Amino acid sequence: MQQKYNFATTFNEYNSIFEKVSKKTDNIYDEHCEGFKSRYSISGDSLFTNCKKSFFYLYELEERHAKDDIRKIAEGLAFIYYWLHENEFKNNKYAGNIIDIYKALLELYNDKQDISNITNTYDNQIQNNLDEKLKDLYCLYDKLNKLKTDKGCEQNNKCKCAEECVVIFNKNNEQCKSDSNTDFCRELHRFAKQFDDYITKNNTCDIEKVHVLLNKNPHISVILLPIVITLTITLFLLYKVITNFILDFGYITLLWNSSNIKLL
Repeated sequence: MQQKYNFATTFNEYNSIFEKVSKKTDNIYDEHCEGFKSRYSISGDSLFTNCKKSFFYLYELEERHAKDDIRKIAEGLAFIYYWLHENEFKNNKYAGNIIDIYKALLELYNDKQDISNITNTYDNQIQNNLDEKLKDLYCLYDKLNKLKTDKGCEQNNKCKCAEECVVIFNKNNEQCKSDSNTDFCRELHRFAKQFDDYITKNNTCDIEKVHVLLNKNPHISVILLPIVITLTITLFLLYKVITNFILDFGYITLLWNSSNIKLL
């Protein structure tokens, strides 16, 4: 899969598809998802519901994009893996490896459909590319989306989303300092530009915790402002002093010259 990390930039596109279908209540997938839950879930009751949401999403994904549009289907599969990881897999216990359970979910959906390219796309484009860095990029775009819409942030506090963006970015950016030309680092900085553009216009959070990401010193503008003001005042006062000195000196010189003329 070429340039897999730029998949995260499509977060809003696939999130909108998911939100459109996630509220469906049809029971068409109930039997399959009940069996899936019984097989893999050890704790928690949400796998049945999230299985159904995933199936509705996968169906809409293939309806909206041609089944042979490998790129779009792969992007959509990367999104739903991230969504399941954040909303299901990391919250409960399961019988098996998370990646294997995710693949089993896709296979179950694929078997349910008459024609589907989901599992082939996963096998050829996705299964070896779902790493922590990609999840971090998805998480950053997820938090930024929640920050902008003021929905879904921890404790209904949008500053929590902004703070988490700063923490996740700084953690990954440390690794990029030694290799800033990687695909991942380019995408990380691409996100940072979007975050900075938003936060410079809308930051109502604690500046110690939320600040622009691409500034080498996030507090430099705060530090420089009083310095610039002080320097400006100092230069103005110095200008006034020098100007007054020149005028006084000129006046004294004029008086001296006038006195000499009278003496002559």
